[in-house]
This record gives sequence, C-alpha cells and structure tokens, in this order.
Amino acid sequence: SGAMIGNGGYLTSSTVDGDTTVTVQNGGLRMEAGDGYYSNTTIGHASLGTGGAMNGLVEVEVAMGDISLEAGSTNWFAFSQIGHGGYNEVGATAAYGITNAPVIVDAGQVSMAGGTGTDSFALIGHGGVDIASTIEGRVDVNAGTGAITMNGGSGIRSFVQMGHGGYNTLGAAGIYNLANSLIEVDAGRLMMEGGINIYAYSLIGHGGTNLNGTAANGGGGDPAIAVTTSGTGAADGVSLKGGAGDTAYAMIGSGGRGGSFDLSGDISVTSAGGGIDLE
Repeated sequence: SGAMIGNGGYLTSSTVDGDTTVTVQNGGLRMEAGDGYYSNTTIGHASLGTGGAMNGLVEVEVAMGDISLEAGSTNWFAFSQIGHGGYNEVGATAAYGITNAPVIVDAGQVSMAGGTGTDSFALIGHGGVDIASTIEGRVDVNAGTGAITMNGGSGIRSFVQMGHGGYNTLGAAGIYNLANSLIEVDAGRLMMEGGINIYAYSLIGHGGTNLNGTAANGGGGDPAIAVTTSGTGAADGVSLKGGAGDTAYAMIGSGGRGGSFDLSGDISVTSAGGGIDLE
C-alpha cells in the first residue's frame, strides 16, 4: 500500500513521461510512509519493477506552509520521495533512463526523516534503491528564510538525501551517469544528521552507496553544488553531524561509500550567520 502523485507503479517497465506539478496555496504538504511493505509516498514517476524510462519535470510548491517527508517503519521499502525512481524489484541489472527531469521544491520549511524499516529512506531527487540509470535534471530546494532539517533514521539504509542516487545493492552492476544536474539549496538554516544504523546517511549531493558513474559540473560556470543559508542569528548557519551507525555520515558533496565515481565541479557553502559546524 502507498500514496502516489505521478505515473507508473508496482512492477512497471514501460516508458513513463510527463510533468508532475503539485501546488498548495494554503497549508502544508505532509508525506508520511506507512508500516507495510512498499507503503511508500511518492510525488513523481515510480517503478517498483523492471526498468524503463521516466521523464519530465517534478515541481512542488507550498506557498504558505511547510513540507515534511517522513519514511515509514516496521517493514521494507516504506520510503518517501519527491522525484522519479523508487525501488527496483529485479536488482540493479535493469536499466532506467531519467532525462529532462529537474526537481524543484519551494516551501517555508523542509524536513526529511529516515524511518525505522529497512530501505525506508527520504529522498528529494531521482533514484532510490537499485535504480541504475542515466539521470539528467537539476535539483532546486528553496526554504526561503525557514529551516531545512535532514535526519537519517534507525533502519538499515534509512538515508536522507537531496540529489540523485541512493543505494545500489549490486555495486559495480549499477551505473549512474549524471549530467546537467546542478544542486542548489537555499534556507535560513540547515541541519543535517546521520542516523543510528548502517547506511543511514544524510547527504546533499549525488551518489550514496555503491554507485558507479560520473557526476559533472553544473554547467555555465555554476558550481555542481551550491548551499546558502541566509539566517543571521546564533542558531542559524549550517550544521553537519555524523550519526551513530556505520556509514551514517553527514555530507555536502557528491560521492559517498563504495563504488567508483568520476566527479567534477565546485562545491559552494555559504552561511550568512551562525557559522558552520561539522561534528
């Protein structure tokens, strides 16, 4: 069971096309995955299956409220995602193609939390688990003067991520080629923390675990990743804290654990006040 705005579904392998646009004029957007197997919440095209192409813009705008992505508990694959992808049932040997697919998120605040179940991740971007793919599309997340919080969970692979990628079980079999995929994140303050189980990382960047491929510059002289916080108070700024679990890192940059990536492009992190803390 789950809830989804987008095309595709369980065990689909067809080409899925079209833009996905969600606008909330008043109130917030809450995406909370459930407790059953595959009880995910998704905005974007999804495939829990055998490969295929998934194309089109994913845009979410909450004009006067906040966005919350919370992964589920108890069982496997209770993830919460804004973007194309999901979980590949047949393993990383099935190839996907995700092109012409920027991800744009606008809200007052953005919170992301990994769950307690295995593969209960929260992701703004394309990918997920075993989504071997060519991916093209920038990721823009704008919280204005509000906060962005990203907390890894307590389940295995309960990661939180802004960017394309995720977890690849089969290592070298999964190839991710990322082009024209600038990541830009703006907020009043940013707090990132890894979780308490293995691979419960917190990442702003492309990659994750056991991914192989290329991730290049944003193009036109732009950095590949640009993070800016505008708050000037003592509690504002940027905070990255590693978690208690193995490979539960907090990171701004592309890469992660395992795999082989060819990476290029600058990383820009700017804090107007409150400093930058790495712990």
